[in-house]
Amino acid sequence: MVSYHLGGGIGMLGRSLGWAVDHVRALEVVTADGVLRRASATEETELFWALRGGGKGTLGVVVAIEIDLHPVTRLYGGGMHFAAADADRALTTWAEWTRTAPESMGSSALLIRMPDLPVLPDALRGRYVVHIRFAFTGSAAEGERLVQPLRDLGPVTDTVAEMPYSAVGSIHAEPTTPVPFDARNTMLATLDAGAVAELLRHAGPDADAPYLVELRLMGGALARPGAVPSALGRRDGEFVLYAGAAAEAEQVPALHAAYDRLFAAMAPWGTGGVCVNFLSGPDVTATQLATGYLPADIARLAAVKRAVDPDDVFRVHHGRA
Repeated sequence: MVSYHLGGGIGMLGRSLGWAVDHVRALEVVTADGVLRRASATEETELFWALRGGGKGTLGVVVAIEIDLHPVTRLYGGGMHFAAADADRALTTWAEWTRTAPESMGSSALLIRMPDLPVLPDALRGRYVVHIRFAFTGSAAEGERLVQPLRDLGPVTDTVAEMPYSAVGSIHAEPTTPVPFDARNTMLATLDAGAVAELLRHAGPDADAPYLVELRLMGGALARPGAVPSALGRRDGEFVLYAGAAAEAEQVPALHAAYDRLFAAMAPWGTGGVCVNFLSGPDVTATQLATGYLPADIARLAAVKRAVDPDDVFRVHHGRA
């Protein structure tokens, strides 16, 4: 199965490059009957369509992949942390700024209370912050001009600079060790002043939310279908609103109740859909999963599943109930 999201700083390049599935040329996959199949735009075309965006662990085991490469050797990127007192101003400014951001500019915003760890600087350690991140494939001079409205707000940290592509992972600076993590998401059609206020009411510095929240700017090349159609047919939404937390099994029920309150509150700004790759946990239902696809694509995926795995051998996937 081919995931259609690239995480961290890499994922923010999607506004200029498109979804990962749009650049897959061919896949070799072992299906439930033990047959090694090659799927491409001209071979096993229905399987090729379904494998690109059609759900994890549903159709077989991918053992080889051919993809397009892009000559991205450097970028202007990094992040700015804003203190809790500036959370409203930073998030409001960023939301307005995204409306005119060029396609070559990827960006995201993280709302989080940082852990109280000695490896963190005093400005971040144990503090609530808003982390605005950028990945721009244009020139450093143009990138500096574009991010200036956020820089003018006075962030407590600022790592936005010219960097080699090899340093792209430093933009989000996410943990590299595995942790038990539970998450949910929804797609937002817009992020106006009312949406920002409601989000901060549930996940701002005074809310004591048990989860982090991330907003990822979509649109651009992400919104356009690839040259070869894929199961990733639903491309609406200007933002992914993602909430998640490191959680042990006994913590999950309370965490899910908190998600319920957040996403119910944000529903007026939503598209009604989800980003499938950000779903996690064993309790994702078929109804939730279906909102990530166009209705016709759900039926088409079911037909491919019946053709290549009628006995549901590959069953480690979302939507079991």
